[in-house]
Amino acid sequence: MRLRDVIRAELATLGERRPFDVHAHTGADIDGMARDAEERLRELEAVDGRSVIFPFCVRGGYREENRRVLAECRRAPDRLVAF
Repeated sequence: MRLRDVIRAELATLGERRPFDVHAHTGADIDGMARDAEERLRELEAVDGRSVIFPFCVRGGYREENRRVLAECRRAPDRLVAF
């Protein structure tokens, strides 16, 4: 059985409930890791899910990073929720 088939079978057990990821980051981390909201949205669309998102660890404060996350959530309110 393919992994995709296993995942679909598991999702089918949820019934009307949608997957909700409570820990996801967007932006660029101080260690070089990076991902954008578009990547996250593609993953969520594949499972009809939603996600809480927040910035990676950054130097110099979070004001701009928090604003960026809020803007990402405003663009996709059916999928993304700001932490």
